[in-house]
Amino acid sequence: MDTTALPAATNPQRAHAADRAPPHQAAPPPPPTSASPPTGPPPDFARQRPQTLPSGASYTLSTTPAHDGAHLASIYCVALFPSAPPSLVFDLLTHPGACAAGVWRDVKALNERLVESEAAPGAGGDPPGSRGVRSVLVTQVGEVRLAIKTLRFETHLRVVEDGRGAGAGAYATHFSLARPGGALRRFHGTWALAADEAGTGTAALLTQEVCPAGVPPGLNNVPVIGRLVRGACSRAVRRMVEDLAGALDGVEKGAGGVDAWIESRTTM
Repeated sequence: MDTTALPAATNPQRAHAADRAPPHQAAPPPPPTSASPPTGPPPDFARQRPQTLPSGASYTLSTTPAHDGAHLASIYCVALFPSAPPSLVFDLLTHPGACAAGVWRDVKALNERLVESEAAPGAGGDPPGSRGVRSVLVTQVGEVRLAIKTLRFETHLRVVEDGRGAGAGAYATHFSLARPGGALRRFHGTWALAADEAGTGTAALLTQEVCPAGVPPGLNNVPVIGRLVRGACSRAVRRMVEDLAGALDGVEKGAGGVDAWIESRTTM
């Protein structure tokens, strides 16, 4: 994918130098919608103990064998950020500079970020307050720990950043493999964000389905392999939620919002 001298995208949510747009695409079509949302938590979710973080955020996480015949692990995580509104969480999750600012411990490099398509607010009869929707191709270098071994791998993702429900305080990001490769054979999921019951923070739901490369899905019930994969998935999600909570805490304590906080960390 040649991205030499491509212009920054004109983004209805945020224009940023790290965003690149494909040439000769003046009016890109809207990205595809995401897969159907989960119908509810897994049976063991009620037995999981919530974890409280120093910032006051908390999360409850369940990682179970997948039963669709195509994945090895199914993740269901509810996170509560009591003082961060959904718009702030969405801005941080989708910020092009988050990797360079060191927000995510397990994302070691962002090699490419290409705006594939976008629809401006109001396109297609969006509800009032819409921030539009866009599809971004992301190539990043990740790190995962399996037992005593740490692996680095490159992942090519398609991320749909959906701000069409912003007027009602609802946001979502949907991610999937743009092409298989690296450590993952199949991978997709969703962050769904909404206002919490108090109306001052965010209730976030993260769902993921994962199948590592080189491991047939039928082995998800083999005790050693299944526990190894699900343990790695659980650690990765825990670290991501901890990183997100820490970053939100930093933004809230600073001045100027997400952009200013990211810039301050990037130029340190």
